Amino acid sequence: MEKRRPNNKRPVAAKKPSARPAPKKSAHDAPAFDAAELRKHLITLTCAQPAPDAEAAQALSALTAMAKKKAAREELSSKIADTALVTRYLNAEAFKVRKNTARFLGAMTPEGTLPALAEALDRETVLMVVPSILLALGSYGTPEAEQALMRYVLPVPTNETEEKNVLEIADARRTALRSFHAGESFPEFERFDIPTKVLLTAPEGMNGILFRELTGLGLHAEQTDDGCTLTCERLAPVFRARCFSELLVPVAAPLSEDPASIAAAFAPAPALPYRAELRNYPGDRTAFIKALSKALGGVNDPSHYAVELRVDFTESGLKLYRKPVNFTDPRYGYRKQAISASIRPETAACLIRFARENATKVVPDAHVLDPFAGSGTFLFERETIGSCASLTGVDIKQETVRIAMDNARAGRSAARFIAKDCLRFIPREPADELYANLPFGNRVGTHESNETLYRAFVKRLPELLRPSGFALLYTMEFRLLERCIRQNPALVVRARTTTEAGGLLPHAILVERAQTAKV
Repeated sequence: MEKRRPNNKRPVAAKKPSARPAPKKSAHDAPAFDAAELRKHLITLTCAQPAPDAEAAQALSALTAMAKKKAAREELSSKIADTALVTRYLNAEAFKVRKNTARFLGAMTPEGTLPALAEALDRETVLMVVPSILLALGSYGTPEAEQALMRYVLPVPTNETEEKNVLEIADARRTALRSFHAGESFPEFERFDIPTKVLLTAPEGMNGILFRELTGLGLHAEQTDDGCTLTCERLAPVFRARCFSELLVPVAAPLSEDPASIAAAFAPAPALPYRAELRNYPGDRTAFIKALSKALGGVNDPSHYAVELRVDFTESGLKLYRKPVNFTDPRYGYRKQAISASIRPETAACLIRFARENATKVVPDAHVLDPFAGSGTFLFERETIGSCASLTGVDIKQETVRIAMDNARAGRSAARFIAKDCLRFIPREPADELYANLPFGNRVGTHESNETLYRAFVKRLPELLRPSGFALLYTMEFRLLERCIRQNPALVVRARTTTEAGGLLPHAILVERAQTAKV
Protein backbone atom coordinates (compact mmCIF):
# COMPACT_ATOMS: atom_id res chain seq x y z
CA MET A 1 0.00 0.00 0.00
CA GLU A 2 1.42 3.38 -0.99
CA LYS A 3 2.31 5.64 1.94
CA ARG A 4 1.16 9.24 1.72
CA ARG A 5 3.54 12.00 2.65
CA PRO A 6 2.26 14.32 5.38
CA ASN A 7 0.89 17.55 3.94
CA ASN A 8 2.17 20.47 6.02
CA LYS A 9 0.83 23.14 3.68
CA ARG A 10 -2.06 25.33 4.74
CA PRO A 11 -5.32 24.50 3.00
CA VAL A 12 -6.25 26.74 0.09
CA ALA A 13 -9.80 27.80 -0.44
CA ALA A 14 -11.39 26.23 -3.50
CA LYS A 15 -11.93 28.59 -6.43
CA LYS A 16 -15.46 29.30 -7.48
CA PRO A 17 -16.34 27.86 -10.83
CA SER A 18 -16.44 30.41 -13.63
CA ALA A 19 -19.81 31.25 -15.01
CA ARG A 20 -18.50 30.55 -18.49
CA PRO A 21 -15.86 27.83 -18.37
CA ALA A 22 -13.28 28.19 -21.16
CA PRO A 23 -13.70 25.59 -23.88
CA LYS A 24 -11.03 22.98 -24.05
CA LYS A 25 -8.62 23.53 -26.90
CA SER A 26 -8.10 20.73 -29.33
CA ALA A 27 -4.71 20.00 -30.79
CA HIS A 28 -6.32 20.74 -34.14
CA ASP A 29 -7.04 24.32 -33.03
CA ALA A 30 -3.29 25.09 -32.72
CA PRO A 31 -1.81 26.79 -35.80
CA ALA A 32 0.27 24.47 -37.94
CA PHE A 33 2.85 27.23 -38.31
CA ASP A 34 3.43 30.89 -37.50
CA ALA A 35 2.05 32.60 -40.59
CA ALA A 36 3.50 35.99 -39.64
CA GLU A 37 6.98 34.53 -39.20
CA LEU A 38 6.67 32.66 -42.51
CA ARG A 39 5.76 35.89 -44.34
CA LYS A 40 8.61 37.77 -42.65
CA HIS A 41 11.22 35.22 -43.78
CA LEU A 42 9.69 35.00 -47.24
CA ILE A 43 9.90 38.77 -47.67
CA THR A 44 13.54 38.63 -46.58
CA LEU A 45 14.33 36.13 -49.34
CA THR A 46 12.26 37.55 -52.19
CA CYS A 47 13.17 41.23 -52.02
CA ALA A 48 14.58 42.75 -55.19
CA GLN A 49 18.02 42.90 -53.60
CA PRO A 50 19.44 39.66 -52.14
CA ALA A 51 19.37 39.56 -48.34
CA PRO A 52 22.64 39.73 -46.39
CA ASP A 53 24.22 36.32 -45.84
CA ALA A 54 23.32 36.01 -42.15
CA GLU A 55 19.67 36.99 -42.72
CA ALA A 56 19.33 34.77 -45.77
CA ALA A 57 20.81 31.75 -43.96
CA GLN A 58 18.44 32.26 -41.02
CA ALA A 59 15.38 32.73 -43.22
CA LEU A 60 16.16 29.65 -45.34
CA SER A 61 16.74 27.52 -42.24
CA ALA A 62 13.49 28.66 -40.62
CA LEU A 63 11.43 28.10 -43.79
CA THR A 64 12.95 24.64 -44.27
CA ALA A 65 11.80 23.71 -40.76
CA MET A 66 8.33 25.13 -41.41
CA ALA A 67 8.06 23.21 -44.69
CA LYS A 68 7.69 20.02 -42.66
CA LYS A 69 4.09 21.15 -42.06
CA LYS A 70 1.71 20.53 -44.93
CA ALA A 71 -0.10 23.83 -44.46
CA ALA A 72 3.18 25.76 -44.48
CA ARG A 73 4.30 24.00 -47.66
CA GLU A 74 1.04 24.93 -49.36
CA GLU A 75 1.40 28.54 -48.25
CA LEU A 76 4.99 28.68 -49.46
CA SER A 77 4.13 27.08 -52.80
CA SER A 78 1.54 29.75 -53.45
CA LYS A 79 3.95 32.56 -52.54
CA ILE A 80 7.08 31.49 -54.47
CA ALA A 81 5.96 32.61 -57.90
CA ASP A 82 9.39 33.72 -59.07
CA THR A 83 11.63 30.80 -58.13
CA ALA A 84 14.68 32.67 -59.43
CA LEU A 85 14.46 34.88 -56.34
CA VAL A 86 15.25 31.78 -54.26
CA THR A 87 17.63 29.89 -56.56
CA ARG A 88 19.86 32.97 -56.75
CA TYR A 89 21.04 32.08 -53.26
CA LEU A 90 22.70 28.98 -54.73
CA ASN A 91 25.31 31.49 -55.93
CA ALA A 92 25.74 33.19 -52.54
CA GLU A 93 29.29 33.82 -51.39
CA ALA A 94 28.67 32.27 -47.96
CA PHE A 95 28.66 28.47 -48.15
CA LYS A 96 26.10 28.26 -45.32
CA VAL A 97 23.60 30.17 -47.45
CA ARG A 98 24.18 27.80 -50.40
CA LYS A 99 23.77 24.82 -48.08
CA ASN A 100 20.51 26.13 -46.59
CA THR A 101 19.18 27.00 -50.06
CA ALA A 102 19.69 23.40 -51.15
CA ARG A 103 17.95 22.15 -48.01
CA PHE A 104 14.99 24.48 -48.64
CA LEU A 105 14.68 23.44 -52.29
CA GLY A 106 14.83 19.79 -51.22
CA ALA A 107 11.97 20.39 -48.79
CA MET A 108 9.83 22.25 -51.34
CA THR A 109 10.99 20.95 -54.80
CA PRO A 110 9.51 24.00 -56.57
CA GLU A 111 8.80 23.50 -60.26
CA GLY A 112 11.52 24.83 -62.52
CA THR A 113 14.31 24.82 -59.91
CA LEU A 114 15.91 21.47 -60.73
CA PRO A 115 18.27 22.79 -63.47
CA ALA A 116 19.64 25.47 -61.12
CA LEU A 117 20.23 22.88 -58.41
CA ALA A 118 21.99 20.52 -60.84
CA GLU A 119 24.23 23.36 -62.03
CA ALA A 120 25.02 24.25 -58.41
CA LEU A 121 26.22 20.68 -57.85
CA ASP A 122 28.58 20.90 -60.83
CA ARG A 123 30.27 24.09 -59.59
CA GLU A 124 30.21 23.57 -55.80
CA THR A 125 33.74 23.47 -54.34
CA VAL A 126 32.98 23.38 -50.61
CA LEU A 127 32.64 19.70 -49.71
CA MET A 128 30.38 20.40 -46.71
CA VAL A 129 27.70 21.84 -49.03
CA VAL A 130 27.59 18.94 -51.50
CA PRO A 131 25.61 16.43 -49.34
CA SER A 132 22.74 18.93 -49.01
CA ILE A 133 22.60 19.44 -52.78
CA LEU A 134 22.66 15.69 -53.42
CA LEU A 135 19.88 15.02 -50.93
CA ALA A 136 17.84 17.86 -52.39
CA LEU A 137 18.17 16.37 -55.89
CA GLY A 138 17.00 13.05 -54.51
CA SER A 139 13.82 14.73 -53.26
CA TYR A 140 12.74 15.69 -56.80
CA GLY A 141 12.44 12.05 -57.87
CA THR A 142 12.55 12.77 -61.60
CA PRO A 143 14.71 11.17 -64.31
CA GLU A 144 16.54 14.49 -64.68
CA ALA A 145 17.40 14.47 -60.97
CA GLU A 146 18.68 10.89 -61.22
CA GLN A 147 20.84 11.83 -64.21
CA ALA A 148 22.34 14.74 -62.29
CA LEU A 149 23.17 12.41 -59.39
CA MET A 150 24.65 9.80 -61.73
CA ARG A 151 26.85 12.38 -63.46
CA TYR A 152 28.44 13.51 -60.22
CA VAL A 153 31.95 12.15 -59.68
CA LEU A 154 33.13 11.82 -56.09
CA PRO A 155 36.12 14.07 -55.31
CA VAL A 156 39.45 12.58 -54.26
CA PRO A 157 40.31 13.58 -50.66
CA THR A 158 43.72 15.11 -49.99
CA ASN A 159 43.66 14.94 -46.18
CA GLU A 160 41.80 13.24 -43.34
CA THR A 161 39.20 16.00 -42.98
CA GLU A 162 38.36 15.82 -46.67
CA GLU A 163 38.23 12.03 -46.40
CA LYS A 164 35.46 12.37 -43.83
CA ASN A 165 33.62 14.88 -46.05
CA VAL A 166 33.87 12.60 -49.07
CA LEU A 167 32.44 9.70 -47.04
CA GLU A 168 29.49 11.94 -46.11
CA ILE A 169 29.07 12.89 -49.78
CA ALA A 170 29.08 9.24 -50.83
CA ASP A 171 26.52 8.40 -48.15
CA ALA A 172 24.29 11.31 -49.22
CA ARG A 173 24.50 10.20 -52.84
CA ARG A 174 23.51 6.65 -51.93
CA THR A 175 20.60 7.98 -49.89
CA ALA A 176 19.47 10.29 -52.69
CA LEU A 177 19.52 7.46 -55.24
CA ARG A 178 17.87 4.92 -52.99
CA SER A 179 14.38 5.70 -54.29
CA PHE A 180 15.57 4.90 -57.81
CA HIS A 181 16.84 1.49 -56.63
CA ALA A 182 14.04 0.58 -54.24
CA GLY A 183 14.32 -2.99 -53.02
CA GLU A 184 17.47 -3.77 -55.00
CA SER A 185 20.21 -5.59 -53.12
CA PHE A 186 23.23 -7.61 -54.13
CA PRO A 187 24.05 -11.22 -53.19
CA GLU A 188 26.67 -11.55 -50.48
CA PHE A 189 30.10 -12.27 -51.95
CA GLU A 190 31.84 -15.00 -49.94
CA ARG A 191 34.20 -16.80 -52.30
CA PHE A 192 35.72 -16.81 -55.77
CA ASP A 193 34.70 -19.43 -58.31
CA ILE A 194 38.31 -20.60 -58.61
CA PRO A 195 41.49 -19.98 -56.59
CA THR A 196 42.28 -16.33 -57.26
CA LYS A 197 45.32 -14.18 -56.63
CA VAL A 198 44.47 -11.20 -54.43
CA LEU A 199 46.45 -8.20 -53.24
CA LEU A 200 46.10 -7.07 -49.63
CA THR A 201 47.22 -3.48 -49.13
CA ALA A 202 48.67 -2.28 -45.82
CA PRO A 203 48.90 1.20 -44.34
CA GLU A 204 51.91 3.11 -45.66
CA GLY A 205 55.17 1.58 -44.47
CA MET A 206 53.48 -1.44 -42.88
CA ASN A 207 53.90 -4.13 -45.56
CA GLY A 208 56.38 -6.06 -43.42
CA ILE A 209 54.00 -6.05 -40.46
CA LEU A 210 51.18 -7.36 -42.66
CA PHE A 211 53.41 -10.03 -44.20
CA ARG A 212 54.46 -11.36 -40.80
CA GLU A 213 50.85 -11.39 -39.62
CA LEU A 214 49.73 -13.36 -42.67
CA THR A 215 52.51 -15.93 -42.42
CA GLY A 216 51.85 -16.22 -38.69
CA LEU A 217 48.28 -17.16 -39.55
CA GLY A 218 49.53 -19.91 -41.86
CA LEU A 219 48.65 -18.04 -45.06
CA HIS A 220 51.17 -18.37 -47.89
CA ALA A 221 51.80 -14.74 -48.80
CA GLU A 222 54.38 -12.92 -50.86
CA GLN A 223 55.50 -9.38 -50.05
CA THR A 224 55.46 -6.81 -52.90
CA ASP A 225 55.89 -3.07 -53.21
CA ASP A 226 52.10 -2.65 -53.26
CA GLY A 227 51.25 -4.97 -50.36
CA CYS A 228 51.05 -8.72 -49.95
CA THR A 229 49.67 -11.21 -52.46
CA LEU A 230 48.17 -14.62 -51.81
CA THR A 231 45.85 -17.05 -53.53
CA CYS A 232 42.48 -17.83 -52.01
CA GLU A 233 38.96 -19.01 -52.75
CA ARG A 234 37.07 -18.21 -49.55
CA LEU A 235 37.31 -14.78 -47.91
CA ALA A 236 36.85 -16.00 -44.32
CA PRO A 237 40.48 -17.15 -43.78
CA VAL A 238 41.80 -13.84 -45.16
CA PHE A 239 39.70 -11.81 -42.73
CA ARG A 240 41.52 -13.34 -39.80
CA ALA A 241 44.24 -10.79 -40.65
CA ARG A 242 43.65 -7.34 -39.20
CA CYS A 243 46.50 -5.33 -40.73
CA PHE A 244 45.29 -4.94 -44.30
CA SER A 245 43.26 -2.02 -45.62
CA GLU A 246 41.87 -3.35 -48.90
CA LEU A 247 41.40 -6.61 -50.76
CA LEU A 248 42.03 -6.15 -54.50
CA VAL A 249 42.11 -8.50 -57.47
CA PRO A 250 44.89 -7.46 -59.90
CA VAL A 251 43.90 -7.28 -63.58
CA ALA A 252 46.40 -7.78 -66.39
CA ALA A 253 47.81 -4.54 -67.78
CA PRO A 254 46.07 -3.19 -70.92
CA LEU A 255 47.78 -2.75 -74.28
CA SER A 256 47.57 1.04 -73.94
CA GLU A 257 46.20 3.68 -71.58
CA ASP A 258 43.14 4.67 -73.62
CA PRO A 259 39.64 3.87 -72.28
CA ALA A 260 38.92 1.22 -74.95
CA SER A 261 42.05 -0.81 -74.09
CA ILE A 262 41.35 -0.56 -70.38
CA ALA A 263 37.75 -1.67 -70.93
CA ALA A 264 39.03 -4.68 -72.91
CA ALA A 265 41.28 -5.62 -69.96
CA PHE A 266 38.29 -5.51 -67.58
CA ALA A 267 35.99 -7.37 -70.01
CA PRO A 268 33.54 -8.85 -69.70
CA ALA A 269 31.65 -6.14 -67.85
CA PRO A 270 30.43 -7.17 -64.37
CA ALA A 271 26.94 -8.63 -64.32
CA LEU A 272 26.12 -6.43 -61.31
CA PRO A 273 26.42 -2.62 -61.19
CA TYR A 274 29.99 -1.40 -60.82
CA ARG A 275 31.84 1.81 -60.04
CA ALA A 276 34.69 3.01 -62.27
CA GLU A 277 37.35 4.53 -60.00
CA LEU A 278 40.07 6.65 -61.60
CA ARG A 279 43.16 7.61 -59.60
CA ASN A 280 46.05 9.98 -60.33
CA TYR A 281 44.73 10.77 -63.82
CA PRO A 282 46.09 14.16 -64.98
CA GLY A 283 43.32 14.93 -67.48
CA ASP A 284 39.52 15.27 -67.48
CA ARG A 285 38.42 12.55 -65.04
CA THR A 286 34.72 12.79 -65.87
CA ALA A 287 35.26 12.46 -69.63
CA PHE A 288 37.63 9.50 -69.15
CA ILE A 289 35.19 7.62 -66.89
CA LYS A 290 32.32 8.22 -69.33
CA ALA A 291 34.40 6.86 -72.21
CA LEU A 292 35.51 3.85 -70.15
CA SER A 293 31.94 3.05 -69.10
CA LYS A 294 30.68 3.33 -72.66
CA ALA A 295 33.39 1.00 -73.94
CA LEU A 296 32.90 -1.51 -71.14
CA GLY A 297 29.11 -1.60 -71.09
CA GLY A 298 27.13 -2.85 -68.12
CA VAL A 299 25.87 -0.45 -65.45
CA ASN A 300 28.26 2.11 -63.97
CA ASP A 301 26.49 3.30 -60.81
CA PRO A 302 28.93 4.99 -58.40
CA SER A 303 26.36 5.13 -55.61
CA HIS A 304 25.05 1.55 -55.65
CA TYR A 305 27.54 -1.03 -56.85
CA ALA A 306 28.89 -4.50 -56.13
CA VAL A 307 32.41 -4.11 -57.47
CA GLU A 308 34.85 -1.26 -58.02
CA LEU A 309 36.93 -1.22 -61.21
CA ARG A 310 40.02 0.76 -60.24
CA VAL A 311 42.32 2.41 -62.78
CA ASP A 312 45.46 3.79 -61.12
CA PHE A 313 47.99 5.86 -63.08
CA THR A 314 51.02 5.29 -60.84
CA GLU A 315 54.60 6.47 -61.34
CA SER A 316 55.60 2.89 -62.17
CA GLY A 317 52.85 2.46 -64.77
CA LEU A 318 49.14 1.81 -65.19
CA LYS A 319 47.62 -0.67 -62.73
CA LEU A 320 44.12 -2.16 -62.84
CA TYR A 321 42.21 -3.85 -60.03
CA ARG A 322 38.80 -5.28 -59.32
CA LYS A 323 37.63 -4.60 -55.78
CA PRO A 324 34.57 -6.57 -54.60
CA VAL A 325 32.54 -4.62 -52.05
CA ASN A 326 29.36 -6.69 -51.62
CA PHE A 327 30.73 -8.61 -48.65
CA THR A 328 30.71 -8.12 -44.90
CA ASP A 329 34.04 -7.32 -43.27
CA PRO A 330 33.70 -9.00 -39.85
CA ARG A 331 36.85 -7.55 -38.34
CA TYR A 332 35.78 -4.26 -36.82
CA GLY A 333 32.36 -4.94 -35.31
CA TYR A 334 33.18 -2.58 -32.45
CA ARG A 335 33.44 0.42 -34.79
CA LYS A 336 29.89 1.70 -34.43
CA GLN A 337 30.95 5.32 -33.92
CA ALA A 338 34.15 7.24 -34.55
CA ILE A 339 35.37 10.76 -33.92
CA SER A 340 37.08 13.01 -36.44
CA ALA A 341 40.59 12.19 -35.14
CA SER A 342 40.03 8.44 -34.80
CA ILE A 343 42.89 6.22 -35.96
CA ARG A 344 42.05 3.67 -38.64
CA PRO A 345 41.66 0.14 -37.16
CA GLU A 346 44.18 -1.44 -39.55
CA THR A 347 46.72 1.29 -38.70
CA ALA A 348 46.21 0.68 -34.99
CA ALA A 349 46.61 -3.08 -35.55
CA CYS A 350 49.90 -2.51 -37.39
CA LEU A 351 51.30 -0.09 -34.81
CA ILE A 352 50.49 -2.41 -31.91
CA ARG A 353 52.42 -5.20 -33.62
CA PHE A 354 55.27 -2.79 -34.44
CA ALA A 355 55.53 -1.86 -30.76
CA ARG A 356 55.47 -5.45 -29.53
CA GLU A 357 58.04 -6.54 -32.12
CA ASN A 358 60.48 -3.80 -31.10
CA ALA A 359 59.95 -3.58 -27.33
CA THR A 360 62.71 -4.88 -25.08
CA LYS A 361 60.22 -6.96 -23.11
CA VAL A 362 56.60 -8.04 -23.66
CA VAL A 363 54.82 -9.54 -20.66
CA PRO A 364 51.79 -11.85 -20.71
CA ASP A 365 48.48 -10.60 -19.33
CA ALA A 366 49.60 -7.00 -19.65
CA HIS A 367 47.99 -3.97 -18.09
CA VAL A 368 47.19 -1.78 -21.12
CA LEU A 369 46.50 1.95 -20.99
CA ASP A 370 45.43 4.51 -23.59
CA PRO A 371 45.48 8.01 -22.03
CA PHE A 372 44.03 9.65 -25.19
CA ALA A 373 41.50 6.90 -25.86
CA GLY A 374 39.11 8.64 -28.27
CA SER A 375 36.67 6.04 -29.61
CA GLY A 376 38.78 3.18 -28.18
CA THR A 377 40.37 1.74 -31.33
CA PHE A 378 43.84 1.09 -29.89
CA LEU A 379 42.44 -0.86 -26.94
CA PHE A 380 40.00 -2.89 -29.01
CA GLU A 381 42.72 -3.89 -31.46
CA ARG A 382 45.13 -4.76 -28.64
CA GLU A 383 42.46 -7.01 -27.14
CA THR A 384 42.40 -9.14 -30.31
CA ILE A 385 46.06 -10.13 -29.92
CA GLY A 386 45.84 -11.85 -26.54
CA SER A 387 44.52 -11.72 -22.99
CA CYS A 388 45.11 -8.58 -20.92
CA ALA A 389 44.99 -8.09 -17.17
CA SER A 390 43.26 -4.75 -17.80
CA LEU A 391 42.38 -2.40 -20.65
CA THR A 392 41.85 1.20 -19.57
CA GLY A 393 41.01 4.18 -21.76
CA VAL A 394 41.07 7.77 -20.55
CA ASP A 395 39.70 10.79 -22.42
CA ILE A 396 39.03 14.31 -21.27
CA LYS A 397 35.67 14.56 -23.08
CA GLN A 398 32.61 12.91 -21.57
CA GLU A 399 30.90 12.57 -24.97
CA THR A 400 33.95 10.81 -26.43
CA VAL A 401 33.97 8.39 -23.51
CA ARG A 402 30.30 7.66 -24.17
CA ILE A 403 31.16 6.79 -27.78
CA ALA A 404 34.00 4.51 -26.66
CA MET A 405 31.71 2.74 -24.18
CA ASP A 406 29.07 2.20 -26.88
CA ASN A 407 31.78 0.74 -29.12
CA ALA A 408 32.96 -1.52 -26.29
CA ARG A 409 29.44 -2.90 -25.85
CA ALA A 410 29.12 -3.47 -29.61
CA GLY A 411 32.43 -5.36 -29.67
CA ARG A 412 31.85 -7.15 -26.35
CA SER A 413 35.11 -5.69 -25.12
CA ALA A 414 36.41 -5.81 -21.56
CA ALA A 415 37.92 -2.33 -21.92
CA ARG A 416 36.76 0.29 -19.46
CA PHE A 417 36.76 4.01 -20.11
CA ILE A 418 37.12 6.98 -17.78
CA ALA A 419 36.35 10.65 -18.45
CA LYS A 420 39.33 12.45 -16.97
CA ASP A 421 42.28 14.65 -17.86
CA CYS A 422 45.15 12.22 -18.47
CA LEU A 423 47.53 14.61 -16.69
CA ARG A 424 45.54 14.04 -13.48
CA PHE A 425 44.69 10.39 -13.97
CA ILE A 426 46.26 7.94 -11.51
CA PRO A 427 45.99 4.32 -12.71
CA ARG A 428 45.31 1.43 -10.33
CA GLU A 429 48.28 -0.37 -11.86
CA PRO A 430 51.18 1.03 -13.92
CA ALA A 431 50.95 0.09 -17.60
CA ASP A 432 52.93 -2.68 -19.24
CA GLU A 433 51.81 -1.32 -22.61
CA LEU A 434 50.66 2.23 -23.34
CA TYR A 435 49.26 3.34 -26.72
CA ALA A 436 48.39 6.95 -27.49
CA ASN A 437 47.05 8.75 -30.55
CA LEU A 438 48.19 12.22 -29.49
CA PRO A 439 46.51 15.43 -30.74
CA PHE A 440 47.99 16.25 -34.15
CA GLY A 441 47.64 20.04 -33.83
CA ASN A 442 46.12 20.49 -37.30
CA ARG A 443 43.02 18.37 -36.68
CA VAL A 444 42.73 18.44 -32.89
CA GLY A 445 44.20 21.19 -30.76
CA THR A 446 46.87 23.64 -31.90
CA HIS A 447 50.64 23.55 -31.94
CA GLU A 448 50.69 26.06 -29.08
CA SER A 449 48.35 24.01 -26.90
CA ASN A 450 50.24 20.83 -27.80
CA GLU A 451 53.54 22.30 -26.57
CA THR A 452 52.12 22.57 -23.06
CA LEU A 453 50.27 19.24 -23.24
CA TYR A 454 53.17 17.22 -24.68
CA ARG A 455 55.67 18.53 -22.15
CA ALA A 456 53.36 17.74 -19.23
CA PHE A 457 52.40 14.32 -20.59
CA VAL A 458 55.96 13.19 -21.35
CA LYS A 459 56.98 14.34 -17.87
CA ARG A 460 54.28 12.08 -16.39
CA LEU A 461 54.92 9.17 -18.72
CA PRO A 462 57.51 7.31 -16.57
CA GLU A 463 54.99 7.30 -13.69
CA LEU A 464 52.39 5.61 -15.92
CA LEU A 465 54.76 2.79 -16.99
CA ARG A 466 56.14 -0.21 -15.17
CA PRO A 467 59.97 -0.48 -15.22
CA SER A 468 59.62 -3.00 -18.07
CA GLY A 469 56.78 -1.15 -19.78
CA PHE A 470 56.71 0.61 -23.12
CA ALA A 471 54.67 3.36 -24.80
CA LEU A 472 53.79 3.72 -28.47
CA LEU A 473 53.13 7.41 -29.24
CA TYR A 474 51.49 8.33 -32.57
CA THR A 475 51.44 11.94 -33.80
CA MET A 476 52.15 14.48 -36.52
CA GLU A 477 53.87 16.63 -33.88
CA PHE A 478 56.84 14.24 -33.84
CA ARG A 479 59.50 16.96 -33.64
CA LEU A 480 57.84 18.44 -30.57
CA LEU A 481 57.40 14.96 -29.09
CA GLU A 482 61.02 13.94 -29.67
CA ARG A 483 62.23 17.21 -28.14
CA CYS A 484 60.17 16.53 -25.02
CA ILE A 485 61.48 12.94 -24.82
CA ARG A 486 65.10 14.08 -25.11
CA GLN A 487 64.55 16.41 -22.17
CA ASN A 488 63.36 13.52 -19.98
CA PRO A 489 66.27 11.27 -18.89
CA ALA A 490 63.81 8.69 -17.56
CA LEU A 491 62.80 7.75 -21.11
CA VAL A 492 64.65 6.14 -24.02
CA VAL A 493 63.51 5.81 -27.65
CA ARG A 494 63.57 2.19 -28.89
CA ALA A 495 62.15 2.49 -32.41
CA ARG A 496 60.43 4.83 -34.87
CA THR A 497 58.29 4.39 -37.95
CA THR A 498 56.23 6.53 -40.30
CA THR A 499 52.85 5.85 -41.85
CA GLU A 500 50.13 7.78 -43.68
CA ALA A 501 46.75 9.12 -42.58
CA GLY A 502 44.53 11.14 -44.90
CA GLY A 503 47.45 12.70 -46.78
CA LEU A 504 49.45 13.33 -43.60
CA LEU A 505 52.61 11.44 -42.59
CA PRO A 506 52.41 10.88 -38.83
CA HIS A 507 55.23 9.19 -36.91
CA ALA A 508 55.01 6.45 -34.29
CA ILE A 509 57.71 6.54 -31.60
CA LEU A 510 58.30 3.64 -29.21
CA VAL A 511 59.72 4.66 -25.82
CA GLU A 512 60.58 2.76 -22.66
CA ARG A 513 61.62 3.69 -19.17
CA ALA A 514 65.38 3.96 -18.84
CA GLN A 515 66.74 1.10 -16.71
CA THR A 516 68.47 3.48 -14.31
CA ALA A 517 65.62 5.97 -14.13
CA LYS A 518 64.18 6.91 -10.76
CA VAL A 519 60.51 7.90 -10.86
